[in-house]
Amino acid sequence: MAYGMYDMRLVQRFISKWSGEVREEGHTAQFWDGLASLVGADSDEIFDYEHDSDTATGKNNGRIDVLSVPCHFLVEQKGSSVDLDKPEKRQGVLKTPVQQAIDYVTGLLADEKPTIVCTSNFHSFRFYDLNKDARATGKPMKEFPLSELPKHLDFFQSLLRPGIHEIHHEEEVDFTAARLVAKIHNSLWDSYQQDSMDLEQDHTDSAKLTVRLVFLFYAEDADLLGEPKRFTRWIEDTPADEMGGDFGRLRDLMRLLDTSDKRRRNIPQRLQGFPYMGGGAFQRRDPHSPNHGRNTLGSAGLRKQFRLASGVAGRVR
Repeated sequence: MAYGMYDMRLVQRFISKWSGEVREEGHTAQFWDGLASLVGADSDEIFDYEHDSDTATGKNNGRIDVLSVPCHFLVEQKGSSVDLDKPEKRQGVLKTPVQQAIDYVTGLLADEKPTIVCTSNFHSFRFYDLNKDARATGKPMKEFPLSELPKHLDFFQSLLRPGIHEIHHEEEVDFTAARLVAKIHNSLWDSYQQDSMDLEQDHTDSAKLTVRLVFLFYAEDADLLGEPKRFTRWIEDTPADEMGGDFGRLRDLMRLLDTSDKRRRNIPQRLQGFPYMGGGAFQRRDPHSPNHGRNTLGSAGLRKQFRLASGVAGRVR
């Protein structure tokens, strides 16, 4: 299941199913299995039910209703008739549900301890962030009734599928980078078509040149060119009528970048300082570059966004 994508019909059925009177015994696992399924999590992989635990009063004299070591999450589950603020007698001591949960936390091994604790009576949820409130003595970080579950599905998904937000973010960045690269390519292609003699070859060359330019802007942003803004200044200092073409300065630059320091001879002043860029980015046949491409290369708006396409640069060939 992709991030943020839920079957709301199943969500509403889940709410209806659990809105009546529910006992803790025999229903906890069914409830949390169903909740995990709604957000695409595998309960068999993440949940341990009735986990034996030490408490402050002795060894192996407590059972954690729901423990998820992979998700750093623990649940103290109560029946629907239980008031989450009302203390209950446990091991001869009156404790609220959240106090019971914290008692269990203290008895866990270091690599089992949760960072998020939940108390629930099926009809409502309270979540405590132990990184900010180690004893859960303050207000919950999040509290809501079962009826508002649709508003909090993203929260449950991030909680029960810890890597989902990172994956989603990477997908967003990849999509943004792809759009930017497409925009650069389309601008270059417009320039190619103005003096094209071979559309098929020029289309291939425009794609190769696009990737090489993305690499150069990325290298500039990552301070890999030996001096800040080196490539940008080179573009600004190069006359438009000398930029592209088979004998243009852009081709000279690409050939220099593929020339090791030992092989360099009589480097023009305008190219001095550019480092050798090994790794294959500028190997093989130089792409023909258009005579009219300077406006594309000099687009400040595009340059500011090129770092988002850094994932492309690592795959340049």
